[in-house]
Amino acid sequence: MSRVTKILFFIVCSFAALTSLAQEMGGHKLVVFTDRDFCISGDTLWVKAFVPSDLNSKGNIVHIQIETQNGSWVTSETIRRNDISAEGYITIPDSLQTGLYFIQAFLNAQRSNRNIECIGRSLYVYNRFEEEIEQLPVLDKETYLQPQNIGTTMHIATDKTEYNRREKVQGSISIENNDFEFVVASARITDPFSQANTGHINFEMDGTNPLISPYPENNGVLI
Repeated sequence: MSRVTKILFFIVCSFAALTSLAQEMGGHKLVVFTDRDFCISGDTLWVKAFVPSDLNSKGNIVHIQIETQNGSWVTSETIRRNDISAEGYITIPDSLQTGLYFIQAFLNAQRSNRNIECIGRSLYVYNRFEEEIEQLPVLDKETYLQPQNIGTTMHIATDKTEYNRREKVQGSISIENNDFEFVVASARITDPFSQANTGHINFEMDGTNPLISPYPENNGVLI
């Protein structure tokens, strides 16, 4: 399957009082962002997790994990939180099969809950050794959260239009009002199919142990 890619500069997602995603957070859900909607097995994926203020007392270590469609664990990483977010990288296993996967986040102090809720993301992975892809799973559009149009214009300006690999991009983002709590901007390579068929999803992570004490985790130490 051939994929045409191009670099786009755009707002990945923004949160304000009037957006549906902000309403879905309800002040207690972690929200996961990535730098792309697809990747190749063996790639390193950039991940950012927004941590609501009412979870500050739960510790400063965020656990990021990737799961299959049936909920099987694939890989995970721990990232230290700074202020309202945790930012880091997670490596996609080189042997991972082509398919649709999900990225979720949680804090150790939440593990005593029967269900850990977060707003995660879907991600297509293409195995680097697979030359032909006949079919890919696609979720119903209603599965994904759809933010409402809040009527605010954002302007993104960059210092130039073409860049070399690993070259630093300089620019600015201007917003008509200051009601936003959190804005994430990303420069990414896009795959039209993946962009049209991935998004944010409400997750309830099963399999947590209610017998685990809800200890906050700071700098890798349970307190």
